[in-house]
Amino acid sequence: MKKFTLVLADEDKNVLNTLKEKFNENDFEVLATTSSGTELIELVKNNQPNVVVMDIVLENCDGFKVLENIDKQNTKVVIQSSLSIDGFINKAITMGASYYCIKPFDEATLVERTLD
Repeated sequence: MKKFTLVLADEDKNVLNTLKEKFNENDFEVLATTSSGTELIELVKNNQPNVVVMDIVLENCDGFKVLENIDKQNTKVVIQSSLSIDGFINKAITMGASYYCIKPFDEATLVERTLD
């Protein structure tokens, strides 16, 4: 079975480490992790992962700017954020995110949504 490739982005290093461990356990290939929105844009352009799992709050530029600047036709975007205002959720989905998971979340559910 071909592994799904993945890039993770969050300002919280603990969240990044937890997610990386959980996705590795579930046979994903985590290509990179970052806390920077601008770095995430470059990582997606250079690595073309199957999936990006990211927070809206990132260093340098936010997740909305990332959504504007990456190819969502070939890369699925899953948002995981503590920003639970309907306007943020609707904007992210309208901009091409496939799923918006509100923190705190169950890691197993996030993995399932990533595979949907």
